[in-house]
Amino acid sequence: IDGYEFQSQIITDFLLTGNAYILLIGPTEPISMARLHPEQVRVMTTKEGLKYYEFKDQDIIVRYPKDKILHLADASWETGPSSLYGTSKIQPLALDIKTDINASKLVCESSQKGIPDLLISPSDPADIWGPDRRRSILGEYKKMARDGGAMAISSQIQVKELKISARDMEFVEANKTARETISAVYGIPPSVLGLPSATYATAKVENQTYWEFQKHRAKRLSSMWNKLSDLFDSNLSIEYDFSGIPALQELRTAKINRIKEHVNLGMNVADAYAYEGLSDAPIVSRGTIDDEEEVEVEDGEKTSSFCNS
Repeated sequence: IDGYEFQSQIITDFLLTGNAYILLIGPTEPISMARLHPEQVRVMTTKEGLKYYEFKDQDIIVRYPKDKILHLADASWETGPSSLYGTSKIQPLALDIKTDINASKLVCESSQKGIPDLLISPSDPADIWGPDRRRSILGEYKKMARDGGAMAISSQIQVKELKISARDMEFVEANKTARETISAVYGIPPSVLGLPSATYATAKVENQTYWEFQKHRAKRLSSMWNKLSDLFDSNLSIEYDFSGIPALQELRTAKINRIKEHVNLGMNVADAYAYEGLSDAPIVSRGTIDDEEEVEVEDGEKTSSFCNS
């Protein structure tokens, strides 16, 4: 599979289970990688600590040395060997997710039962409608509901609209609460999910918050990929680039404006960029520039050149 699909699978494993496992295939520098399903991997320890990773597929059991596995784990509250596993976000959300599923099943089952919209009955308890009379009134009502107009009857009737019950409302609210809880744990605000927000400004701030959350998550992923790059060259590093995200451009502009203020107060340009968290900017520090040197050219004139260290 291509790199995009592979990374998507690893991120999915990490978000759902709190763990992601990558098998490195090759002697020293890996020549290929394989994703191991988190449910099939166990961390095996001894008194000395982590020993190997055990992979089980039906009746096949393989034990891989720990240097052949890239293990991406979320934070954990466990103690002992169990702390080597990341805590899944599904674990604390289990009750909310189960509630959401049950609420969805209730709505699905209710939609198949054909609950009537309203109840038409004689206002006088002594007035008994026969089958023909009921069919006639029902037919007139359906015609009126479809084409509009008026319906004339020869006796008094009462119409009762069958609204959603309080019990059904509880399931609707429980479904909404579960959705909000799950989205909050995963750092996804309502506007990103496509839900209506209060104002445009609110949606804008939520979008910025969402991408800031992704930047922090990307740091955790980068730390794992850098373990892979170190096997080839210790000078290599893998980082995620968020410079093209429109929602973060205003934050970047604000940082650049503050950098100008720092420089006006006498701070070094490169130091000002680093201070605002933009150390990756292609700015050459003044400390790395040698003094201006005069060189002779063929026509005897003097010019200046700068030598970067």
